[in-house]
Amino acid sequence: MEGLILLVGVLILFLCLIATIAFLLSYLGLTGSVEVSVGKPVVKNLWIAYKPHKGPYNKCGHHFTEAVSILPGKTCIGVFYDDIDKTKSDDLRYVVGVILAEGKANPPLDLVTLMKNNQFQVIEFPEIDFAVKSQFPNHLDLCAWIGSWKVYPGIKHYIQSRKLSAYPLMEIYKENVIHYMAPLSKQNDFFVSEFKFSKSPSSTDGDSTQNDTTDEDTLSTSSFEELNAPE
Repeated sequence: MEGLILLVGVLILFLCLIATIAFLLSYLGLTGSVEVSVGKPVVKNLWIAYKPHKGPYNKCGHHFTEAVSILPGKTCIGVFYDDIDKTKSDDLRYVVGVILAEGKANPPLDLVTLMKNNQFQVIEFPEIDFAVKSQFPNHLDLCAWIGSWKVYPGIKHYIQSRKLSAYPLMEIYKENVIHYMAPLSKQNDFFVSEFKFSKSPSSTDGDSTQNDTTDEDTLSTSSFEELNAPE
């Protein structure tokens, strides 16, 4: 009888362990498939404070930490301009920052001043109607790594298989979800001034994420100039 009770106890513990592991895998987003689609982005036009960077994308985490440490609670954003399969890791261009305002609202001047004092720049991204998009749960820091591993191959396959012009790739950390999107229009307006007229030196000529702009595409609105003017 005691042996039977012990066996039942061991079985219950084993089932609890299996259930815990299954829950953890689901919580981290490791189970289930990633859905990629074309649709309306989760954000409208954005005012963001950012810093430009070059280097391996998988080492950008501390830049997110820096941005959110200055403005805790604000939504983080990353914009990634180059194809890792066509560009050397040290030449990969990206920006990391926080969203200061969305929609019709202007960014609060005190936040603009704070971010500028910490060597961030400010730019407005336009609202777009359609983007290639996906999402992934964001419960732990580890989710950002898992999300990149699971989501980006799906997005790349979706874009290439349908011969879409969708770039740059963006990550928006909104509440407990990482939203991934690649604009299908106004792509040049998502290039910051530091990368506006530059091409990654190691990229191939056919890389769709490279930016050939004209004067017409240049960000020169009075509001942009005012927010980035020296104090």
